[in-house]
Amino acid sequence: DRLAVSVWFICGEESLRSSEPFQRLFCPTKLRCLSGDRRQCLLRAARSEEERSSLAKLPLATSFGAELEELSRLFGWRSEEEVQREQDTAQDQAIRLAVQKALDGHRPEEAFGLKAHKVIEIPKNPLDF
Repeated sequence: DRLAVSVWFICGEESLRSSEPFQRLFCPTKLRCLSGDRRQCLLRAARSEEERSSLAKLPLATSFGAELEELSRLFGWRSEEEVQREQDTAQDQAIRLAVQKALDGHRPEEAFGLKAHKVIEIPKNPLDF
């Protein structure tokens, strides 16, 4: 018999910076620390003494509720939109804005900042040379 196994390496420090990955760090059925002690792994991933102190107080196999708002401030969680904006180039932003304008009803040439080209008509009876 064969068994398929996937191994994912998750950065604890990066996971502390966003709500969903943060919560996965505390779920032993989803993640396991390769160096052994989950608590020590979490404490090493913290950037400050305040973060370490907060992590030390949290139970390991927990689901979070009201404390998520406080944890969000402490760890500086950002939304996916904020992360995306940080990684966007000026061109990405311009394209997204133009697409939104087109979806809002602007003509494509207006939305994308294209100049309207003058249509040149070809005469039905071209001149013979």
